[in-house]
Amino acid sequence: MVNLGNIDKIDFSGKEIDIKVLFEMGLIHNICEPVKILGNGELSKALTIKADAFSKNAREKIEKMKGKAEVITSV
Repeated sequence: MVNLGNIDKIDFSGKEIDIKVLFEMGLIHNICEPVKILGNGELSKALTIKADAFSKNAREKIEKMKGKAEVITSV
């Protein structure tokens, strides 16, 4: 699980944020486990985030900033 506030603190330089990027940035420790994005914290920019699941609050905050919350399946 990853909080939006932690994602917002990192400069992703326009990348799409997926599980691999979250792993490279140290926000998750196992690339093989499902990742859920939680709505704790604030989001200050439009981001495309790809994860296994999103809390309702996280999805609302992402879409409010004109970003995208895309559900994927872990490999």
